[in-house]
Amino acid sequence: MLRRCLLFIFLSIFLIHFISASYNTFSLENFAENIFDFFDASTIILGSLFILFFIPVNFALRRYFKNDSWAGIGAFCVSFLIIYVLNKSGFDFSSLFFSFGLSENLLYSILPVIFLIGFIIFIWYFSFSAFFLSSGLILFILTIFTNLIYEKGAALVFGAILFLIGVWLWNKGNKGNTGVRVNNLVKPMDKIKNVSGSSSPSKPSGWIHGGKVLNLDMVERKKAWQKKLNALYEDNARLAKRNNGRIPARGTSDGERRAKNMKSIKVLENLIRSQ
Repeated sequence: MLRRCLLFIFLSIFLIHFISASYNTFSLENFAENIFDFFDASTIILGSLFILFFIPVNFALRRYFKNDSWAGIGAFCVSFLIIYVLNKSGFDFSSLFFSFGLSENLLYSILPVIFLIGFIIFIWYFSFSAFFLSSGLILFILTIFTNLIYEKGAALVFGAILFLIGVWLWNKGNKGNTGVRVNNLVKPMDKIKNVSGSSSPSKPSGWIHGGKVLNLDMVERKKAWQKKLNALYEDNARLAKRNNGRIPARGTSDGERRAKNMKSIKVLENLIRSQ
């Protein structure tokens, strides 16, 4: 958490300096004025529409991607493509906004705040790896397919650096990750079918916590885990047989059941290997 906060502060200072570069000066006193002058009415509206598109697209993609970061990157790219097409269409969004009776002062006072909050939420929710990956990819797209950036060589190098940083953070964050954090599994064993290896109420049920089962000796633990592991393998085999020998598709009841089984299998395999 501390490293994330420090990186967030460093990134914020860097972005402030980058935005203020067009003014040749940087000071905390005129930061608010500069940041709002940096965006025109059309940019603010398109940025707000980007956030509105991003939320439902990300929600839909999270149903098909196991990792939230990849879903966020996909939603970011899809939303950016939608906004790019809308912008190239030449439609005057600022006139549409003003036609509802809203003043220009309201546009420049509220919507930039919404845009910046959405930007911060994206970084905080999807991690810095997703932010760097998306930023590098978007910078590549802007440099290659648009004329918004004049120093194309420097922009491509900077985009490559951002993308490589994102890949490094991604690999570092997922190193050794099995898909389920064992330390988060704090459940009474009577809530997990057949884990205790016995349904006898006289036998202490114990708890699974931090990769260890309490109140059971070593042999009984391994027998219980192996029994549950075999049951999960058999259940996956039945699901495949029911789907004509194929892995059940995502989004179906069988697919969700198999996904849960695979998570449990990984946890149990790690528990058995750790003993």
